[in-house]
Parts: sequence; C-alpha cells; structure tokens
Amino acid sequence: MKSKALFAGLCWLLCGCVTTPDKPEPPLHLSSGMGAFAMDLTIDSEAIKNRYIYTVAQYDPSTRSVLMQNGDLQSAAHFSHNFHIREGGDELWVAQLPPGHYAITEIEAKLSAGAGGSEVAYAGNPLGLLVGGLAFLAIAEGSTDILSFRDEYGRLLPDAPVFRVEAGKVSYAGHLTVDVDPRKSTYPEYDNEGQWDGRSTITKVENRYMADYRYDAADLTKHQNRLNLAAYPVLQQPLSVFADRRFVLEDYPDVDQPPRSLPRVAGTRLAIIQTPAASPQPASAVRTSAPVKPVVPPDASLRSKTKAELQQLFLNGTISAAQYEAVRKAAN
Repeated sequence: MKSKALFAGLCWLLCGCVTTPDKPEPPLHLSSGMGAFAMDLTIDSEAIKNRYIYTVAQYDPSTRSVLMQNGDLQSAAHFSHNFHIREGGDELWVAQLPPGHYAITEIEAKLSAGAGGSEVAYAGNPLGLLVGGLAFLAIAEGSTDILSFRDEYGRLLPDAPVFRVEAGKVSYAGHLTVDVDPRKSTYPEYDNEGQWDGRSTITKVENRYMADYRYDAADLTKHQNRLNLAAYPVLQQPLSVFADRRFVLEDYPDVDQPPRSLPRVAGTRLAIIQTPAASPQPASAVRTSAPVKPVVPPDASLRSKTKAELQQLFLNGTISAAQYEAVRKAAN
C-alpha cells in the first residue's frame, strides 16, 4: 500500500505545473431524507507548511459514542485542505449527511508540498525533482500531528465541537481557521567547525499552529448560490466550545507536552463567536485568563467530584483525558 502511495505521489510531483481552470461548483441538491453540513475553512498564509484533514462523524448523544459499522465510522465526512498558490487558503466544505448528531472527531496535520491543489512549483531537471520528491514523501510519511476529540473507547471528549444535521436543511457550522502564534527565539551561532564563541547568536521565528474559529451568519451571504439557500433553510450551528479557547494543532519545537487548547485572550486574530441573534462582541468583552499551568490533583481527590466538575477540570487543563476517563469508569 505504501509503495502505491509513493508512486502516486511521485506521479503527482512529476506532472509539473499544468493547471486547469476551476469550474464553479453546482448548487447543492439534497438527496431525499438527507441534510447538509457546511463550514468555511481557511489556512492562513503563515501556516501553509501543512495539509489539514478534517473528519466529522455521527454520534449517539445519550452515550457520546461515535457510531461505528464493521469497524468504520457509520456516517462521516472528510475534507483535505491545502493552501493554493492561486486561490489562497479559503475553502467551503459541503457534505450531505443523514440527520443526526455530529461532531468534529479529528483534525490531522500532514506535511504539505506547499503548492496545494493541482499546482506544483517546478524548477530544475526531472531527476532532481524525482530525488527531491522521494525525500519529501519520506519526510511527509512520518510528519503527522493529530488532534483527536475521541477517547480510546470511541466516546467524544468533553471539548468536542458538536452540531446537528436535519433533513432538508443546511447546517452551517461557522468558519474554522488555521493560523499561527509566532515567537522569536535566540540560539547560539556556531562556526563551520561547530564551535561557539560564547557571544554570537541567531534569531529564528518559530510558530505555534492553532485552530481558531468564528461564527457570523453574514458569512453565508457569499454562499447563497452554492448552498442553494433559496431551496433549503439554514440550521445555524455555532460550535460553542470555541467561545473561550483555541485548539493547539502543533506547538513550538521545544514543547514536549503541548496543551490541547489555550484560553481565548484579547488580541487573538479572530473575533469570538458571533451567535445568530447577537451583535459582534467588542474585544473588551472577551473573557480572558492567563495560560498558567494548573496543579494536577491526585486521583483520590477527584472521586468526590460531580460529572460537571470533572468536565470543567478537563476543559481548563487541570486533569488529563486519561484521568477524566479513569474517574468516570470508577464511578460506574
């Protein structure tokens, strides 16, 4: 299987930069009994090193278990998103799904060729491209970060973004953006012999890759034709879990155990959720808190906590997913 994937990848690399104009997507037409899920996706121009693969899947709201059939997700949709040289990083994800309760179950980041879509930056001779392609594919094979919203038993974690799909309606889930939190780091500068004079330094810009979000019903205006909103009503589905946090897709190189999420603070690039009935909140109204790492209490002290208290401890990073599940199992 890997050899086939490598061969296909090399064929793609060797195709050069031949492109064809993109045809406009036809208006949405729902099959009988089906609903639609729609979400705006953006990759910021500073975050183009990765390709992002999103998965949504149906779950049972009474147990929060993701529905499976013969070892596979029963009702699910996937979307692979690259930054495009011509079009930029904006995409509209549209998928037809059976009615039910759904969640984003996974965001996977894989090292990208960078060009995106059908475009490949090509220069030099084909042999050089072939060798470079082999090297790139070898690196990409092992360069994957996955943010999962399921535990080892297939149940949704408390911070999973959830929404509903209804027959004959378009469930709009807002706008998810991958962007970066840059920082400058200083390192010793070594000479050609690997020696450091104790003074010379170099400064590098390092990025933390984040999943950020906003919900604004006005974003639907540009999708009137694609979503066929003259025929299908909109079911507005803001992902409320993003209201006070952003999720970490990849942390700075020196962070061994990155947090799942960081508090949403004043000055972050995207606005906090704008619910359909509310006007935009000013930056001063956004709840802020310092990202201080809390002290983890011993498991014995967790047994007296209620389910709601345990969920809050997990969401603010006080306990791990493993601790949360261990206490839940002990209570049952």
